[in-house]
Amino acid sequence: MGDVDVVVIGAGMSGISAAADVAKAGKSVVVLEAKDRLGGRLFTDRKSGSAPYEFGCSWIHESLDNPFYQLALDHGIDIQYDDGEVVAYDHNGPIAGSRQIAQAQADFDAYVGLYYARNPDADDISLKDMVGKFIAEHPGLTQDQRVTLPKVLRVPQLGNGIDWSQISTKNGGAGKGRDLLVVGGYDKIYNIVRAPLSDDQIRLSTPVVSVDASAADKVVVKTADGAVYNTRYVVCSVPLGVLKHGDIEFKPKLGDDIQRGVDNAYMTEVGKIYFEFGEVFWPESTDKFIMTGDPSVNEDETNPFSYPLVISNWYRYNGGKKHPGLCLLMPPPLMRRFEADWSDAFEFFKPVFESLRTDKSRAVPKALKTTSSKWTVDQYSRGSYATFAVGKTRAPAVESFIEGQDRVRFAGEHTILNGATFVHGAYRSGKREAEYILSKL
Repeated sequence: MGDVDVVVIGAGMSGISAAADVAKAGKSVVVLEAKDRLGGRLFTDRKSGSAPYEFGCSWIHESLDNPFYQLALDHGIDIQYDDGEVVAYDHNGPIAGSRQIAQAQADFDAYVGLYYARNPDADDISLKDMVGKFIAEHPGLTQDQRVTLPKVLRVPQLGNGIDWSQISTKNGGAGKGRDLLVVGGYDKIYNIVRAPLSDDQIRLSTPVVSVDASAADKVVVKTADGAVYNTRYVVCSVPLGVLKHGDIEFKPKLGDDIQRGVDNAYMTEVGKIYFEFGEVFWPESTDKFIMTGDPSVNEDETNPFSYPLVISNWYRYNGGKKHPGLCLLMPPPLMRRFEADWSDAFEFFKPVFESLRTDKSRAVPKALKTTSSKWTVDQYSRGSYATFAVGKTRAPAVESFIEGQDRVRFAGEHTILNGATFVHGAYRSGKREAEYILSKL
């Protein structure tokens, strides 16, 4: 296919930000994307629902240290703080004493920070064990708090995509500001970033099968359709799950440090499933419902109350108060089950919907539309995003990715500390690699 200065593998946020900066500098670049669409794990689905569904990124996290906040303001994109009313529920309905629970939760967050500040060399403790430790050391907690806190504090396993017995409390960090929703679609942010690139610089449905950096002065990239690209530098921005699965052959093989980083990281399983209804039967003004689940019982894939769930009132945001709907954030193993087949999802979650009813005398209406994310069954994602379980640390892995492998560079949410796991971290990593390459060209 001829020579090009830079080949970028993957058109997610990290890859597209790298390619855009290379293009703006006047260098030749081509983006090879395996999927039939742009965005990677940023996926605003404008076809399946009555209004956009966000199956990937939904929030501008860490808004005090997020470049997308100013970008959205500069381009007139509607963003709204996502800190409205949040109510915790269990199978009986709203949990009483939520204010006192929130206060105890804030104490727990401070407790974790102080524990590691006072014991910097302490072994990592799982979230589950840390919650038990906190409760044992605070006899002043009310009985309701002692029962309810483990339910509420288990909810972060949703965001981490692994069981709370595996979630590291040492790898967590202090918050960097509130979250904002990108009203009307996160793809608005993506489209601004990709604007410097023309359509002919991007190849969709073009999986890369090998990256050969054996020569001293070039890298040879081969795709599944037999095309060959000779390039001076490669930015590999594929998800960690693709690297872990070995879908791309690297010559020479990935170095020991990079491979160790790939092996030590875990690809999370966090999914979303949308339900649209003909009417609103839940508290209309509530932004989110936290379905706590019950950690005292064994998780049972036949019981929706075995697991924590975050239920977003989609009707209030992208639904525009015109389209009644709810979005459920699912943990594993529910995610794997319903991403593979969501045909029975409404019946499974119906007891959850019944607990949200404002009028208990009325039956829950049947969902008109049901659509799920597909990250675990997508061979070009193989999960949601990277995390590190208890006992593993992120920094050594990130350092190895930043070091790269000569002309083969790495970008993505798994290759950065500032914004790790988030789309703005991916964006920064792409710009980092573009800056490095441009300094060498």
